Amino acid sequence: MTQMAQSIVCSRHHSVSERLSQWMLLNADGLEASEIAVTHETIAHMLGVRRESVTQAAGKLQAAGSIRNSRGKILIENRERLLQSVCECYARVKLDAAQYARRLAQLSDSASRSRTQYVVAVQASQPERVQSADLQKYVDAYDFAPVGFATLDMRGHVMQTNLSGAIMLDIQRSQCQHTPFIDFLDEKSKMPFLTFHEEVLRGQCRRFCVVDLMPTVHRAAMTLRIDATSDESGEESRMVMIDWGAVSGRAPHAQVPLPVPEKAMASVWRFQTVAPVPSGVFGR
Repeated sequence: MTQMAQSIVCSRHHSVSERLSQWMLLNADGLEASEIAVTHETIAHMLGVRRESVTQAAGKLQAAGSIRNSRGKILIENRERLLQSVCECYARVKLDAAQYARRLAQLSDSASRSRTQYVVAVQASQPERVQSADLQKYVDAYDFAPVGFATLDMRGHVMQTNLSGAIMLDIQRSQCQHTPFIDFLDEKSKMPFLTFHEEVLRGQCRRFCVVDLMPTVHRAAMTLRIDATSDESGEESRMVMIDWGAVSGRAPHAQVPLPVPEKAMASVWRFQTVAPVPSGVFGR
């Protein structure tokens, strides 16, 4: 969730070179290796920019001695120098990941130490209190997050939301189950969203979608950016919903043209750009 939220801010405010540096460092950390087998075109798809922009940024980093490019591979030669080129998003994501890992370790150690003197006794009488003590702060973080979360089933029906998600959709959380998500969308957003939902469940790649919510008696029409991924079984879609009008600084329904070639404009599918994305458009 941190990575998805931070990537939105990063794409709006940081250069291709900074974002490329962050992408390489995060992937190198995950692989625990200094060499990444990837093409410039694949990176361009992941960052939502043109391949030429990635090639130009990679060339500057290579000239600075941070990386070495070869066909289908990128080698991080000087990590310290590459860290000087990265934006602050890298440190924020790494810090959050480290804190999360430490918390999991603390929970594991605590459970192990108290297994014989506390957990067994409490579980015998009130097992739900053990789970509540360990997980309540994560439940609160989900419920009171400033972005909306929603889970949809294979048919695209809402299974659950957090408080922000319920406010965005203008529904009662206790009454949201089995409601088709497209019932909240205007007509031009329904078919693009259904296509987006099917792609997410197939697990082909992680996408985002920009759609418009219909106005209700409690709020005006709202433009949402939706990032989503499927669960392990491919039966649920887990979505993060962000008020795209507020993030992009434009009014809902404001049609801002994208600076992309005519050939790309002719397609329903478009890559993410630094300009605001019109409603009903997908990006990678």
